[in-house]
Amino acid sequence: MRAVVLAAGEGRRLRSVHPGPKPLFPLLGLPLIVRTFCTLREAGITDIVVVLGHRGDEVREALGDGARWGVRLTYAECPDWEKGNGASVLAAAPHVAGERSWLLLMADHLVTPELVKRVAECAPPEGGVAVGVDFNPGRVPDLDEATKVQTDRLASYAETAAAAAPAANAVATARGVRPAVVAIGKDLTAFDGVDCGVFHATGGLLDALRECAAEGRHTLSDGVRRLAAAGRALACDIGDARWCDVDDPAAVRYARRMLLEQLPTPRDGLVSRHLNRKLSVPISAFLARFAVTPNQLSFATFLLTALAAGLFAVGAFAAGGVVAQVASVLDGVDGEIARLKFLRSRFGELFDAILDRIGDGLLLAGLTYGTYAATESRWALLFGALALIGSPLSMMIKDRYRAMTGDLYRPDVHDGWVRYLLANRDGRMFVLFVGGVFELGLATLAVLALTSLTQAVVRLIRIRKFL
Repeated sequence: MRAVVLAAGEGRRLRSVHPGPKPLFPLLGLPLIVRTFCTLREAGITDIVVVLGHRGDEVREALGDGARWGVRLTYAECPDWEKGNGASVLAAAPHVAGERSWLLLMADHLVTPELVKRVAECAPPEGGVAVGVDFNPGRVPDLDEATKVQTDRLASYAETAAAAAPAANAVATARGVRPAVVAIGKDLTAFDGVDCGVFHATGGLLDALRECAAEGRHTLSDGVRRLAAAGRALACDIGDARWCDVDDPAAVRYARRMLLEQLPTPRDGLVSRHLNRKLSVPISAFLARFAVTPNQLSFATFLLTALAAGLFAVGAFAAGGVVAQVASVLDGVDGEIARLKFLRSRFGELFDAILDRIGDGLLLAGLTYGTYAATESRWALLFGALALIGSPLSMMIKDRYRAMTGDLYRPDVHDGWVRYLLANRDGRMFVLFVGGVFELGLATLAVLALTSLTQAVVRLIRIRKFL
């Protein structure tokens, strides 16, 4: 499938924070339009037509052929871009001729791959268009400026008793009946959704826009309105997928917050969720502006972990504990940068996992040696050996579960009461921090051995019902 991205507008309301072309506005380390490219790539679409207008030469020079982001770019010039975004769509007509259907997106809209996939899977009617619609307009930050959509779902509400309407709609949704677009525009007073800036279009949209242009009307909404009048515009419910129209400084702040809120993962342990992420996310937001890679961050974190291990080994338990916790916080930054800047890779995941396992071994070996040197207790050797055995089991079980089922292992779903043991890596690092600060080397090794092995045994028992 091919996608068309409109990048012809001027973006006057962003001038106070960005004097350059609007599509190139940098948001957490990536230009807006590049985020659109990477989102399309993640959704499986790499053939992209970019429609240029205002300062188009600068945009083209900055983007090139798109190879660095794993996409193939074709450019369409729109000399009439000032007339409206409908004219920009028509400029792409030669590039989608012969396509059964294609996606249409805005360069200044931040959307997720899940949203793109949903609209791509919404087949438009013959010679029509499917409009990505957010049926929860209350979450739209600047509703006054949003393009509202009224569907026949709203009309049915008006015609049906209030108590019966939700049930009737639920049946229609269950049967796969999609609501038809009745009206669209920024000035609608009666509406039940908002256009999110993603469309699944056919050549019928181009025909409608040509007819509107002949009448002196040049917006995309004009074309959709004409198709709606002919019964050929359907609404595609985007569900809870998030999006944002980044067109002014307030929207920039909302978009930034939206991206950062998506960085925590379902696999986070207790310490990561309640402590580490609160520190690592702001660090990632700061580092995103620089050309640092996730693998570089993984290696830097590993070096900190090795330093903590060395401090434990020489008996500097408090310093070792502090450095270990700093490394634990930074251990989340590499993944956050990878997700934030679309830099995830299989090699990066493997590289990070290997360094984590080596780091865990070094920490436990260092603490065991330092504790034994300070106490000459053989219990330190026993607990250290048991902790070394139990430490890699947490990740091994998660990885094997994912390999066997294709699903993520989620401590909040699969672990039951053992998720409170602090036996995941973030929890073990926190135990090292507390134990190091209070110089309780032997007790720390005992706790790590007991919790990691207990977690492994309980997981082995519980996991059977999920396989």
